[in-house]
Amino acid sequence: MVGKGADGAGLADAAARACCRLVLDSQAVRGGSGGRQDHSDERTAARLERVLAALEATGEPYYITEDSRPTAVLARYDDYSALAQRAEDGSSHLTREPGISGGEPIIRGTRISVRHIVERMQAGQSVDEILAALPHLTAAQVHAALAYYYDHQAEIDQPIEASRPEQVLASHGISVKRLGQGVANVESSES
Repeated sequence: MVGKGADGAGLADAAARACCRLVLDSQAVRGGSGGRQDHSDERTAARLERVLAALEATGEPYYITEDSRPTAVLARYDDYSALAQRAEDGSSHLTREPGISGGEPIIRGTRISVRHIVERMQAGQSVDEILAALPHLTAAQVHAALAYYYDHQAEIDQPIEASRPEQVLASHGISVKRLGQGVANVESSES
């Protein structure tokens, strides 16, 4: 068994053994082993607590392997939840990060929001034109963003509508009346 983390492989080995012992010990107690317990239970619990503390402190998952093949991973609950959400969303190309674009869905590994891709499409750009303008993206990423939009149109359309210039001005009490080509009258309700 091999592990990675703050205390190295030995800690992950200890975690795997501790988990196995805790399960076996609890099964033996339930199974009627006569209630025989020794001090190894306390040592096992202490080892497991150290592993879990290191896992929480470092954020690094522990990979437990047997015969050079992964058999288990110990990970923080938040990391597991993010992975589960990603699987539920059905897209490895998209994610949500609270500190990026206000938590809107974005293309994984970038700060490009699904809304940005949709706004480009609504402005008349094709996928090829979007890829030319944003060469770090792949066609699959752009199509994943558009697929997400079609599945969650109301969610994406709301911030698009709220960011239109007329809506932004109106939210600040400003109205613009077009008088002619390049000429407008701007009025503030606060004047």
